Amino acid sequence: MRNAQLGVADLTTACLESANLTRASLRGANLFQADLSMALLIETNFASAINFNISYENTDGAFFWKTILPDGTVEVGPRYNS
Repeated sequence: MRNAQLGVADLTTACLESANLTRASLRGANLFQADLSMALLIETNFASAINFNISYENTDGAFFWKTILPDGTVEVGPRYNS
C-alpha cells in the first residue's frame, strides 16, 4: 500500500496488520479500531485522521519514521512501538 491515497476513507475495523504504508496519505481517514500492528509507517501522513492514537494496542509493533500524526506533529523516529 505504498503511496496509497486513502484520505477521508472509512477504515473502521480495517486489518492493516503488517501493511507497508510508506508515504501513504490517510489525511482525515476514520481509523476507529483499525489494526495497524506491525505496520511500516514511514513518511505516512495521518494529519486530521479520526480515532487514531499511537499509544493504543492497534499499533503494537508498528515502525514510525517521519510520520505525520493527526495533530500535525511529526514522529521523527525511528521508533518501534512495542
